Amino acid sequence: MIKQFFSILNVLGNENKLKALKLLLILISILVFELLNLSLIIPILTLIFSETTNQSLPFIALVTDYLNLDFDNLLVVGSLFLFIIIVKIIFLILFEYKTQSYSRGILIDVYLKAYSYFLYSPWQEVSQKDHAYIMRNILSDTGVFVMEGVLKFISLIKNTLFLLFIISYLFFINFKITLFLLILLIIFTLFFVFVLKRKLLELSFKTAAFDKLRLKYVSESILNLREIKLNQNYDYYIKLFQNNENKVTNVVITNEILKIIPRYFLEIIIVSTILIVFGILEFQNYNIVSLIPILGLYSFALLRMIPIFITYNRDIQNIRTAKYQIDEVIKNASRYKKIYEDKFNEKSDLNSNQFALKDEVNLKITNLNFSYSDRNPLFKDLNLEIRTNNTIYLEGANGSGKSTFVDLISGLLAPVKGKIEINGYNINSILDEWLKNVGYVSQTNFLTNDTIKDNIIFGRDNISETNVLDVLKIVELDKMINSLPHGINTKMGNLGNFFSGGQKQRISIARALVKNPKIIILDEATNALDLEAEKNFLQLIDKIKKNKIIIFIAHSETIKNFCDTNLVIRNMKIEKLN
Repeated sequence: MIKQFFSILNVLGNENKLKALKLLLILISILVFELLNLSLIIPILTLIFSETTNQSLPFIALVTDYLNLDFDNLLVVGSLFLFIIIVKIIFLILFEYKTQSYSRGILIDVYLKAYSYFLYSPWQEVSQKDHAYIMRNILSDTGVFVMEGVLKFISLIKNTLFLLFIISYLFFINFKITLFLLILLIIFTLFFVFVLKRKLLELSFKTAAFDKLRLKYVSESILNLREIKLNQNYDYYIKLFQNNENKVTNVVITNEILKIIPRYFLEIIIVSTILIVFGILEFQNYNIVSLIPILGLYSFALLRMIPIFITYNRDIQNIRTAKYQIDEVIKNASRYKKIYEDKFNEKSDLNSNQFALKDEVNLKITNLNFSYSDRNPLFKDLNLEIRTNNTIYLEGANGSGKSTFVDLISGLLAPVKGKIEINGYNINSILDEWLKNVGYVSQTNFLTNDTIKDNIIFGRDNISETNVLDVLKIVELDKMINSLPHGINTKMGNLGNFFSGGQKQRISIARALVKNPKIIILDEATNALDLEAEKNFLQLIDKIKKNKIIIFIAHSETIKNFCDTNLVIRNMKIEKLN
């Protein structure tokens, strides 16, 4: 757990560590007032139950001399006691406010790091990850990291300091009694930490797994709602979700029971100890009234320490239960840091290259080998050259590597061996600039529930409304969109469902064209179109193909006849068709 604590600190960064230091200073102020509270218990109880003076206690004598107060006056001592409590409460509220503000800032920071990690990760790495795992890590694990990791460690530090201050003062009052209580509480804490350790780690793994399944079932059912309705298999997904939630219920109940058991055990131990102490005092004929100030102090201290020890155990249990998800965030945050540093270094190299594409583009592949780590090679000693003003048709059997080829020439994947060059530059050294010149249109038409304009701009800088209107003319949607009440500010609906398949296809092409790319990749882009729509689509491509490379991945004789060059993937090579 100590290693995990330092790993969390590493994730937080320097700015958040400075905020943590400010929290610590506020906490120390609270502890000073807590100590003053404790120091006034004996004077108050002595004034009520005993005629002896408070000056017998050195600490009280010191406070009396410094503040020049009459500690034999109950009203004075009581008023001071109340004042200190009020000031302490103000500091406690400030501490809670700062803690919540601090934790929210950390949560946003960790959210962004987790989200950025998956967006910036190499395509080959992130494409192999489970969709539900990615969603859980961004939306759930990050929250667990802050609430059950950062905040619980803050709570542990706070309670540790509270205990140190209280116990130090009690040692000053009576060493033997304090030592006995301390040993008792330490044994209690260690007992439950070690007894429950394995069970809590098991619950941690189950919590993460069930959370992932929850997101999986919901996201899959929403994305495939049309098929679910057509097949009327609603109950299938409802049962999957319900079964998973029943398992979550068992985990939650077990976890909550384990949290409250230490509290009840501690109460039994403390009450039993008090009864034993009073029994011994009674048996030895001690004057209990004379011991009331000391017993009152320890009773007050126990009232403060019991909740602290209960919270202590609960915090440790929460951290143990959340261990798996906390470790996932730590792992991905460290990976993001490396990706960010690599990205920064790449940008520095790019500026020195001063790469800029002109009209002519020469894409050259030399002796390229590629395979995914756990599969057989897809390409071996591949050589190919593609130039501007070329329309290319690429076909191949399922699993032959068509989409992989697209990812390679766009720079999303890196060759295992060989190289891909753009006008003589290695694609890896000019990747950011090259991606600005790649337009991609897929079969799925990824459209958001936003306006037509925002779907075309797609969050990119340097694209104006004029650019959007110009590209809509090119794809021949300008008249239709101008007839809409809100024009280009019309919402498209979930996945663009307010528009037809052909219209969505043209908007996707407009998105690709608006940045004036040198190469346009159409990955099964016409699969959802009928023959007439496909014909219109090809007329549009014929109009925009000048000074560009157009690559079709398709299984259509019409497109095959339309293209200048026909290629096929066969035996880990790309060959020309006659």
